Amino acid sequence: MLIMDTNFQPVIPTNTRGYYRQHPLEFKRALVALSLEPGAPVARIAREHGVNANQVFS
Repeated sequence: MLIMDTNFQPVIPTNTRGYYRQHPLEFKRALVALSLEPGAPVARIAREHGVNANQVFS
C-alpha cells in the first residue's frame, strides 16, 4: 500500500535571484582568457573554477 503526503507547503523565495551565484566581471574574463589558449580543455578549466562548462561556452 502506498501512502502519499498531500500536505504541500508553498515555497517562497527569499530573494528574486534565488540561489544563483553572480561572478565578478574579472573572474569571467579570466576564464575566457584561459579557455582561448591553444589546447586548453574548457571542461577542466570550468571544473577547476567551480562552474559548469556550458557557462564558459555561453
